[in-house]
Amino acid sequence: MNINLQDFLKSNDSVISGAAQQIDELNDKLTAGEITRNEFDELMNDLLDINQISKKITDIKRKSEIAAAFEILKQLVSKI
Repeated sequence: MNINLQDFLKSNDSVISGAAQQIDELNDKLTAGEITRNEFDELMNDLLDINQISKKITDIKRKSEIAAAFEILKQLVSKI
């Protein structure tokens, strides 16, 4: 199965789709030269920091699903 950013943009989970939207927007800014690669990488690290998300979510199942999605998003970001 080939997963891409569009799959996450369509997610019913607002945390996952929101992160995907931010990745998409930041990728556009990187491509347009509005931010540097270092800025992009730093923003991605902050955005996909599951520890910060975990503090806000108490449902264990949802936290696990978000963590799994973020791991895949990190892999997708590493290919940008």
